[in-house]
Amino acid sequence: MTTITFKGFIEDVRNAKCSDAEIIQLSQIFLEALLLFTEISASKPWYDKAHYNNLREFKSAFKDGIEDFSLIITKTKSDDKFDHFVGEFSYEEKNLKILAKIKID
Repeated sequence: MTTITFKGFIEDVRNAKCSDAEIIQLSQIFLEALLLFTEISASKPWYDKAHYNNLREFKSAFKDGIEDFSLIITKTKSDDKFDHFVGEFSYEEKNLKILAKIKID
């Protein structure tokens, strides 16, 4: 197993009808999913999008009551310093978009 060390930055969060608690909980799920995504994409450069129909594979989603949200993570670009990602959560009329960048060491 490869160990990946990275520094991450959330650049922007765009919210439509999610509560403050849901924003925090979904941000934590995004971090967990992004870790998995970067591990896979490090060995498969063509892997630039991940889709979760729901969040049921994340244990914390059940205790937080956000398991029915879907998530799409897209790697949008890379430059010399950072890889850029967008995470898009949705459930019924609720939407949350997280723009992040990471530097992989």
